[in-house]
Amino acid sequence: TDGGARDSIDVYDADSHALVGLLQCSYVQVPETDKFPQDDSIGQCIYNFDMNEKDNLFDSQISLSSSDRGYYNMVTSGSGRYACASGHEELEFSDDKILISKLTICNTCADEYWYV
Repeated sequence: TDGGARDSIDVYDADSHALVGLLQCSYVQVPETDKFPQDDSIGQCIYNFDMNEKDNLFDSQISLSSSDRGYYNMVTSGSGRYACASGHEELEFSDDKILISKLTICNTCADEYWYV
């Protein structure tokens, strides 16, 4: 194995509970060192929104960088309605089955944008 892992998680709107997208993440384990006595992982995640039924691809995406060592993940870029996105993601774990992700988009160069 290469020490990596991948996840795909359905994304639902917090108010309507409607399916709005797909979160895909890839993680790499960081080996134990003197500074970090336990194994950590770093990851890259993509929130996919606005499924294009014609070609089965997503028109809008938000890219994140993440680590096991922080309370927030960093929004690094975006496409479609989130072009040039910056901001952060805050995670809350309510139980083993529900992950609440609060995305704050501080900047975008898209013509139209909205908050997730």
